[in-house]
Amino acid sequence: MKIIQRITRIPHSILNLSGLLLFWGLALAIMITSLSSCNLGFPIVEIDPPPDPDPIILDPCFPEQITSPAFVTGYMEITDPLTTDIKIFIGPHSAVADHTDQDDLWKKLDSLFELYLPQYHYLPAISPEDIRRFSVHVDGTNDKTKFHLKTYIQYNGYRHYFGWSTQGFMYPGSLSPDAYVKQALNYPSVRLFNYWNTEGEPGWDSITYATIDSIILGDTCKAGREWADFRMGIHSPEMVQRFVDQGWNTVLSATTPYTDDRAYSPPQTVDMRGCHTSKADILYLLELGYQVITDQDVL
Repeated sequence: MKIIQRITRIPHSILNLSGLLLFWGLALAIMITSLSSCNLGFPIVEIDPPPDPDPIILDPCFPEQITSPAFVTGYMEITDPLTTDIKIFIGPHSAVADHTDQDDLWKKLDSLFELYLPQYHYLPAISPEDIRRFSVHVDGTNDKTKFHLKTYIQYNGYRHYFGWSTQGFMYPGSLSPDAYVKQALNYPSVRLFNYWNTEGEPGWDSITYATIDSIILGDTCKAGREWADFRMGIHSPEMVQRFVDQGWNTVLSATTPYTDDRAYSPPQTVDMRGCHTSKADILYLLELGYQVITDQDVL
C-alpha cells in the first residue's frame, strides 16, 4: 500500500512548474493581443487600398448608314393648269389618265409600275387637294437609277420626268398627315425629308410636325443622314438644333437664306422647255434628284 501511494503522489515541484508554464502562457497571449491593438510609440502607417481603375465606358454606338428598309420615292409636281389628259410612260408601258379623276390616275400609275418591275411593291399617292401633285413609293430597292429616263408623263404638249430620291421622304403634298406618320414609323432608314406643300393643308399643325420630326430623329446612333428641310411647317428651334447636333449634313430652317445654294436643292423642277437638250443633260439632272420638264418632242 505504501508503494502505491508513493507512485500516485505528484511531487510539488512538478505542480509548481506546470502552474508557472500556464501563467507565462496566459501572459504571452495577453501580450500578443496588446501588441496587436496598441501603439508602441512607432507611427502606424495605414496603407490605402489601390484606387479602382477609371471605369472604361464603352460607347455602344457604332454609326452605320442605315440602308434597310430599302426604298426610293418618285415625285411629280405640275405647276401649269392642266388642259389635256395625262399620258403616263413607265418603261415600255403607257396609259392615259383623266386629268380630273384622281382614282383613274392612281390606278394607271399603280398598274404601269407593276408591269414595269413587278418584283417591287408600289404605293402611289395623290394629293386630295390637287391632282397635279403625286408620288410613288417603291419598296424593296435603293437603286433609283432603274427609273431614270423611263418614268415620265406628257400633258399640255410637254414631257415631265419624275424626280427620284433614294431613302427620301419627298412628297409634293401627296401624303396626308397620318400617311406621313406611318411612313416615318415604317421607314427609319430615311435619309432625306421635307414638308413640301404641307403648309395650310388639312391636318397639318404644330403637333403633327413635332410628331414626325421626333419619329425621324429617332435613334441617335445613325449615319448617312443627308438632308433635313424644315423650311415648311411649324418646327421648334430646339428640334431643328437636335438634327444639327446629331450630324445631319444639311439642315435647312425657316431662317436659311435663299442665297445659300443648299436652299435650291431638289426636288425642284428644272424647266428646259424651249431649250436644246439631250438625254445626257436630262440624266445628269435626274441623278441630282431634280424633276425635269422639256418640250414633248425635244429628244
